[in-house]
Amino acid sequence: MAGFEKIAAEYPGETQPYVEMIDIAIVNLHDLPRAKAILQRGFSVLKKDEDREALVRMFCAIQTRLNSRPGN
Repeated sequence: MAGFEKIAAEYPGETQPYVEMIDIAIVNLHDLPRAKAILQRGFSVLKKDEDREALVRMFCAIQTRLNSRPGN
């Protein structure tokens, strides 16, 4: 997570670091509130509407992985 935080700080216009951090928060940490916080941070930093839309789409897609875990 720290590596992607550093990349996001160095390249604030890039969507991918936020996507990766959301993926880690949901898939590895099972921490939806943290993933939502990362989404909001990315949304506030990204300037282009298409980047924001892409981030939301990826969040929704990754979030389905949390819901499809065995035992849910």
